[in-house]
Amino acid sequence: ELRPDFAHAKTNLRNAYHDVVPAWHFAMLDDTKRNAAYEAAIRRAVKGKRVLDIGTGAGLLAMMAARAGAAHVTTCESIGIVAERAREIIAANGLADRITVAAKPSAELIPGADVKEPAEVLITETFASGVVGEGIFQTLEHAHANLLTPDAVIIPRAASVMGYLAGGTRLSGLLFVDRVAGFDLSAFNDFAPSRLPVSFNGIPHHAMSLDAELVRFDFSQRQFPRASSPHALEATLSGPCAGVLQWLRLELDAETRYENRPSPDAEFCGHWTHMLHRFPHLMPVRAGEIVPVMVRHDRSQIDITLLE
Repeated sequence: ELRPDFAHAKTNLRNAYHDVVPAWHFAMLDDTKRNAAYEAAIRRAVKGKRVLDIGTGAGLLAMMAARAGAAHVTTCESIGIVAERAREIIAANGLADRITVAAKPSAELIPGADVKEPAEVLITETFASGVVGEGIFQTLEHAHANLLTPDAVIIPRAASVMGYLAGGTRLSGLLFVDRVAGFDLSAFNDFAPSRLPVSFNGIPHHAMSLDAELVRFDFSQRQFPRASSPHALEATLSGPCAGVLQWLRLELDAETRYENRPSPDAEFCGHWTHMLHRFPHLMPVRAGEIVPVMVRHDRSQIDITLLE
């Protein structure tokens, strides 16, 4: 404010923003497929309804709801400077009288004050690439108990963890080491990560089984306990299998889905990534062979392990 032309101060300010505002906001806002899916479900659900939007970020989903005819939108954001900027953006788009921004996490919203009446529609996108994470279950449990009508519509209404057996020589080389320059380095494999979060679009690999729904979460539930379940994945290709490649499927409502299934030929998307659950060793499989895995979640992450 004192010296608007002071370049060094501007650089420091940008660095300070970077420390508190995650960079994934921009990849998320650039995900046109996600935006279209959310808006389609929002348009069908919110007209004349009281809406609660959790995790407003730049305010996009809240503004979609207001534009679609919501009676009123209450939205919250736990990072104060982001909430302040969302208010500015909402006002600049002429929607300040339709949207109330609370600079606090949803668990601190006060019924009757921050949320005047229980919301009839909940919109949220507070989950990680693996669905669980970012406190989504705690957020939903609190909202159902304190902030929503009993029959509230949840957008998205459900989310699934999808996966297939993944392998091929190129993928195996990224995850396992054997002989290099004539030396046996296989003992180094013990240090490899069990989970590799990265976008596998454009990375050469083989889907070695059909797509499988490994876990489905119905967001209308009131509680989300820890769970585990075995799955038998049938190999459709023969060759070296490196593990299970996981992605995300959202059911925004009964009509609209969003899915970021990985593929070497898929279009680039910098938003939600994929997760490769690496087997402890490279596993040769034959087409038709059953590969047993255990899928667990502890409310904070998904774990997929080979049953041997």
